[in-house]
Amino acid sequence: LQVVPVPPCLATTLPNMQTGAEVLTVSYVSGSVTATPSGSEYYLQRSSCETDSVSMVYSKSASAFTLHNKAAAGGACSTSTSAELRKYVERSYYVATCDVCTGAGADTTPTLKMAEFVNGAIQVSSLVTGIEDVHYSYGVDLDNNGSPDCYVDNPSDTSAVPAACTAAAAAAAYTWAASATANWANVTAVRVNLLSRNLDSTASWTDTRTYDLGRAAVNGPYGDHYKRHVYGTVARIWNTGGLRENQ
Repeated sequence: LQVVPVPPCLATTLPNMQTGAEVLTVSYVSGSVTATPSGSEYYLQRSSCETDSVSMVYSKSASAFTLHNKAAAGGACSTSTSAELRKYVERSYYVATCDVCTGAGADTTPTLKMAEFVNGAIQVSSLVTGIEDVHYSYGVDLDNNGSPDCYVDNPSDTSAVPAACTAAAAAAAYTWAASATANWANVTAVRVNLLSRNLDSTASWTDTRTYDLGRAAVNGPYGDHYKRHVYGTVARIWNTGGLRENQ
C-alpha cells in the first residue's frame, strides 16, 4: 500500500490521468487458491515445511513453485503435497479527466479509475464518474498498539517529524527519521477524502464554496455551475493494525 509522486512512466501507464492526481496502489494476494499458473501472471507460494530451502516464492514461472505443505496438520512434511499458490494482485486507483476517453462518445467527465495488471497487461476500468479529486492521508501507529496516532500525507518524508505527529512521537519515543520503510510498516489506516461533482450543471447555481480534503490548501472556489460535495472515510489495514490489536 503506497502513494508516491507520479513518475513519467506511470503517467503513461495510467492514461488520461488528471494533472497532480494522487495514485493509491494496493497490492495483495488473492483469497482464492490457483491450481496452475497461467504464465503471464505473478503468484505467491508460501511453504509450510521447515525442510524447504526458502519460505516463500514470488514468480510467474511454473517451475519456480517447488514448496510443500505438511501431509496433515501438525504432521510431517510431504514432498508430494505442494503448497498453495495464490495470484498476486496489484491495483492502482487514480482520477482521470474522462470516463469515455476516445471515440465518438468521448467526454470530459472526471472519473475515478482503476488500473490492474491482468494477463501480462494493464487494464483500466472506470469505477465512479463525477469524482473530481481524491486525497489520501496515512495513519501511523507510533506505539505499536494497532491504532493510528497521527495522519500524514507522505510517510516516506523523513526530513522532519510531521507537526501532526510531534507530540505522539515524543510520547512513544518513536524516531520518525529512522527510515521511510519503518514509517510505512507502521501505517495501520488510510483516510480517504474525495470531491464529488454533479454530472450535469445547474444554471441557477454558482459554486463559490471551498472544499477541505485534508491538504494544506483547500480546493475551490470553482466559480462554475456544478454542485459538489466532499465525502470521507477511514479504511483500516488489518494485516498490520489488526494483528497488533490482538497481541
